[in-house]
Parts: sequence; structure tokens; C-alpha cells
Amino acid sequence: DRDHADEDGLDDEQRRDDHRAESDADAYRGERALVSGEYGGLGLAVPGHAWPVQQSYVDVDPATYTDDYLTKLDEVRALVCRGGNGAVYTQISDVEGELNGLLTYDRRVMKPDVERVRAAQQDLIRDASRARPAGCPATD
Repeated sequence: DRDHADEDGLDDEQRRDDHRAESDADAYRGERALVSGEYGGLGLAVPGHAWPVQQSYVDVDPATYTDDYLTKLDEVRALVCRGGNGAVYTQISDVEGELNGLLTYDRRVMKPDVERVRAAQQDLIRDASRARPAGCPATD
């Protein structure tokens, strides 16, 4: 009912938010907008650029950070190929106690290779914007 719809005008019967990019989109095709409300979460500490915390989620090798990000973006592409409508990356910048941003807490260091990320994101947006998304496996 419209009184309970969110800002996008859709209520919970029209939208599915699954925090896993590998969700089962086929169950909702044509019935709901499917959005991964949170994907990513690549924790990487950059010394001297973080909020002082005792412990935080860190699990990424700095040498492979951009490759790890692009792997997460491939999961979004797979979601698009199964009918997904959008995805929200977690998170733009590090915050107090969390180091999984693309930028450090002080916004001085961009963690991934900007040109590689930009190119991959532009490719995904272009491909996903087509009536039949490009780059998806052929279906019967």
C-alpha cells in the first residue's frame, strides 16, 4: 500500500533487497525489483589514514585489492544477468571502526586503482542498460 512505500514508490511486495549478490533472482523475475542492498565489504587498513580503533574487519591483501573489488563487481554482473536491478556498494569510505570503504576515513587515499574500477563500472552500466544485458551467458 502506498502509505507504506519507500522513497522509490515501491513497497516490500514490489521490491526484494538481498544483501548477497549471488541471490536467487529467478524467483522474483517480473514480480519485484531485485537489488543487492549491500555488497563488497573488502576490509583494508591504510596506516595513518584510519579512525583509531583496537580491532576492525580487515581481510584483504593490498596487492590484490583492485582485483578483489572487480571480482565483487562480477557478482553484480551475474545478478544483472539473472534479472537484478541494482546494487549498493559497502561502503564509499571507511567510517569509525570499519575499514571496508573505497576511500580511507580521512578521504585522502583511494584504495583501488581508479582507472581500472572506472572502466569496469562503465562497462557494467553500459551492458546492464541494454534491453538484453550484454556479457550474460546465452539462455534457452
